[in-house]
Amino acid sequence: MKKSRRPQQSIEAGPLQLGVLNQYVGYFARRVQVACFKDLIPRLAPWKIRPVQFSILALIEANPGVSPTAIGRTLSVERARMTRLLHIFEEKNFVERRLTRTHVHSLFLTPKGAKFFARLKPIAIRNEAHMARVLGQRTSRQLNSILKKWINSPEYQTWLTTEYKRDRPSVPEF
Repeated sequence: MKKSRRPQQSIEAGPLQLGVLNQYVGYFARRVQVACFKDLIPRLAPWKIRPVQFSILALIEANPGVSPTAIGRTLSVERARMTRLLHIFEEKNFVERRLTRTHVHSLFLTPKGAKFFARLKPIAIRNEAHMARVLGQRTSRQLNSILKKWINSPEYQTWLTTEYKRDRPSVPEF
């Protein structure tokens, strides 16, 4: 005679337990980024621009004459990717490189790029307003303050300007 098997309760029936992830700031920071981008990416899609591209334009607007290296370092974008992204902006006549006293390749928004970015800013503002409604105004301000404190800390700035070392410990065999 066969034993009847009862179906096991699916673990997906409710939220998963996070286990050790509950202790990791990086896990929650990533989840917040995903939530922000879930709303922002579709808002920017009609303009054929991604959040990193928006950020590059924002930094050039806020820092006329900035170097590509400084932007890449600030956004943690590798040099090769940064070069590709800037070429796209240059082809669209949104960004131009100029020779200045301080940098060989200083970046500036062109009038067309400034006009384009001016159209994007309200999209980002609406996205931030949506996130503030989801979190609550006070929590949103607190989270923003905490993240700024982290990003502006000397420890983070040191990490940001230090070359990534590939000499990671070897993975033990199990």
